[in-house]
Amino acid sequence: MKQAILLLIYLFPTAVICQELKTEEDYSKYIQTLVGGKREVMVEGGRVDLLIEDYAFEIGWASN
Repeated sequence: MKQAILLLIYLFPTAVICQELKTEEDYSKYIQTLVGGKREVMVEGGRVDLLIEDYAFEIGWASN
């Protein structure tokens, strides 16, 4: 799992430069292709954008 997270950290800037990622959904789908998991999962207290075995990701703009 650590390898997937490290891969994400190294490839994410490349994805931003090489692809037209404009929405939260675009980013969520792209990250899912890297690490797998399920998108838009309901959990106690709300939902998470991406859920993998050991981690939950909430994807949003830094300005939020």
